[in-house]
Amino acid sequence: MAKKDYDAIVVGSGPNGLSAAITLQREGLSVLLLEGKNTIGGGMRTEELTLPGFKHDICSAIHPMASDSGFFQSLPLHDFGLEYITPPIAFAHPLDDGTAGAAYNSLDETVEALGEDGRAYRNLMEPVIRDWRYLEPDLFAPLHFPNHFLHTRVLEVMQSDQLMQLPNGLRQKKQKPYGQVLQLIPPYH
Repeated sequence: MAKKDYDAIVVGSGPNGLSAAITLQREGLSVLLLEGKNTIGGGMRTEELTLPGFKHDICSAIHPMASDSGFFQSLPLHDFGLEYITPPIAFAHPLDDGTAGAAYNSLDETVEALGEDGRAYRNLMEPVIRDWRYLEPDLFAPLHFPNHFLHTRVLEVMQSDQLMQLPNGLRQKKQKPYGQVLQLIPPYH
């Protein structure tokens, strides 16, 4: 007869659901993990959707923080075939004129590619990169008062009107949403 009582039931086998189930099981609890699809992974699944050999992300595509996750690092995921792949361009945003704004894995390359707007991007991103070692432990922790309160000023700036005004201050006004490229944090650290 199948077990009918559990200490915890976790619904969804995406990264958060799997992490929760593993954490609970490590603590000695019995856990039932439920998934509605045929494979685990939630939005991080990859499948051949068009032609054989052509693999597509089902939902999400960019996971710059996954390789830095202390929890993921504590698991032997590489034993099961996990390989983090870092493309030369983290993401791009199409522009009205047919070009695209691209965020490279190098701040210098991104700044250069943004041309006359590169300086504004550098001014926005350098504090985040410089203070990442202080920000990372607070960002990867459960909700709490930040350990490095002064460094959270960087996050305040990232969420402030200064950031929202950045697209309006661009000299290369190919389109107003051009600033969306500037609002995402590529993995420079």
